[in-house]
Amino acid sequence: MKRILLFLFIIRGICLGQEHVYRNALQNALADSTISSDESSMLETLRISLDLSQDQALTIKQNLINNNNITRERILNQEGRWWIIYQNMLLGNGLYGTALPYVLGIENPNVLGGLQLLLFAGGYYTTSSYTKKMDIPYGRTIFQNTGAGLGMSGAYTLIPIIGFENWFDFDPDAKIFLTIEMIAAPLGIWQADKIYRNWNPSDGQAALITGSTGLGAFNT
Repeated sequence: MKRILLFLFIIRGICLGQEHVYRNALQNALADSTISSDESSMLETLRISLDLSQDQALTIKQNLINNNNITRERILNQEGRWWIIYQNMLLGNGLYGTALPYVLGIENPNVLGGLQLLLFAGGYYTTSSYTKKMDIPYGRTIFQNTGAGLGMSGAYTLIPIIGFENWFDFDPDAKIFLTIEMIAAPLGIWQADKIYRNWNPSDGQAALITGSTGLGAFNT
């Protein structure tokens, strides 16, 4: 029994030592109140080398925040936040602002203009609000942008699969196609963000992974 207790004590000391190293590194990274993408990558590499789980790293971060009275906003990496906002504003004005009134059969120019302005401004306000307290490094932005593109491009593959003549027989006005586009874009963003959170790549890895999608599509 004594040997078991001694073994557990040693293991606990090792774990605490690993957590102490990670905590010190995180505290140094927060010295300027922000964590850059490079510092984030280094912390992730350190976490893996110390064999700490993401939950353990998150617990250390939360304890550091609570003990030092650091607000959550100060440690967020939001380098890619504005790219997300631009993307959603572009989708709001470019895709939904034109496709939605067309699918609904709205032809009044005043209503069309008002709807486009509303979707453009709504894209900014909504995205700015829900990303205010999100961790959004460039890698996450790249994944979401690629997800939107893949989601929308996926709709184009349906036409040759079904057949050009067959498709335009039941969708002569392309309203079904545009509806699929409007559904596919947010689904692609959601799925890509889910993959990003599972893989947790660095910015460079995210660029490499998403960049290969174009080569894959070309080869296909």
